[in-house]
Amino acid sequence: MARLKNNLYKPMNVDELKDPVVFVVDMVNGFVKEGALADPEIMSIAEGQKELMDQLECRNVFVCDTHPPKTREFLSYPQHCMIGTKEAEVIDELFSDEAVTVEYTDISTFEIVTLKAIRQKAKELSIEDPLLSLRAQLDTL
Repeated sequence: MARLKNNLYKPMNVDELKDPVVFVVDMVNGFVKEGALADPEIMSIAEGQKELMDQLECRNVFVCDTHPPKTREFLSYPQHCMIGTKEAEVIDELFSDEAVTVEYTDISTFEIVTLKAIRQKAKELSIEDPLLSLRAQLDTL
């Protein structure tokens, strides 16, 4: 899994955020706790994510890798995050019933499918354009 270097972004004050939404990507059991692609070190960021979600008291969107039994991704990677399995579920430490879950099924279509799904969910939640909002927030850093 990709790892970021520390201190890439300067901290923002919570008061600077307008109608924040936290997007949590791939914090599923199959990448964190069990299965062929699990990396237990990823769990180390869960506490900070949970603190952020609790502090902001905002909407949360989980973007989750999920796959049917036969998918072309399994030609390059071992089977993981199969639909209907524990691996495909958001880790218990972060999940809440109020959260929105967006699933994607193929690494090559991740950007297209996920962005369309995120925009659709944002529309349902009355968020104008989450990607422009995120870009604006990053531009202020």
